[in-house]
Amino acid sequence: MTDLNSYLTATQGFLSKADGKDKLLALLQYAAMLASGGEPGISIQVQKSLAGARKPFRIMKPLEALLPLLKTPQKNAHIPLVLLDKLKGLGMVLYFGGDHVVWASSSGLVTDKELVEKAGQISLYGWLVGSVCAALLEAVAAVQSEAKCETDANPSDVIWEQRKKHSLVVTSNVCQASVALALLGIVPMKPRTTAMLGFLTSAISCYQLLPTFPISAKLKET
Repeated sequence: MTDLNSYLTATQGFLSKADGKDKLLALLQYAAMLASGGEPGISIQVQKSLAGARKPFRIMKPLEALLPLLKTPQKNAHIPLVLLDKLKGLGMVLYFGGDHVVWASSSGLVTDKELVEKAGQISLYGWLVGSVCAALLEAVAAVQSEAKCETDANPSDVIWEQRKKHSLVVTSNVCQASVALALLGIVPMKPRTTAMLGFLTSAISCYQLLPTFPISAKLKET
């Protein structure tokens, strides 16, 4: 019973985070999209409802993405990486900002259809740019981490954890970029393929946000 309570407490910690709720709803949203295959029906209605339900949890995201852009880079930072990081931040600001305009239109706050359409396009392009930059930055970080692990002669389990961490981030951002390309119509993709990629990146995000679950007493004894 103690172990169950510990797991429930850890899960509650995940669900209490705004990002956790957003990503969980995203997972369900893409699951509904996968079920619908883009065809009219209950599943597509559920998908749209879940997409709208995510918006309140992202209300401060533009500000969150903007703040790193205002920070002064470290003196010994590599300029190309700094610029790439700033470009990533700018992309995410445009992504969340444009998405908020679209959300405002669904609430009746913005009625200019042309503005809403442009905001939607800008949002997707921002998502694409931000995701590509994030994937590149993480790939560089993975190479640097690998070199550091070899130099420090870290244990194999530490190296494995680092590789897993970087691989998940790169995979997630590549999937996000692919979804953005599909939604922009740049890369032809079937709705179910888009949904599968979205589901995968949402699942990775949920996994990354999960707290460390406690190790049961039985496992500790073994």
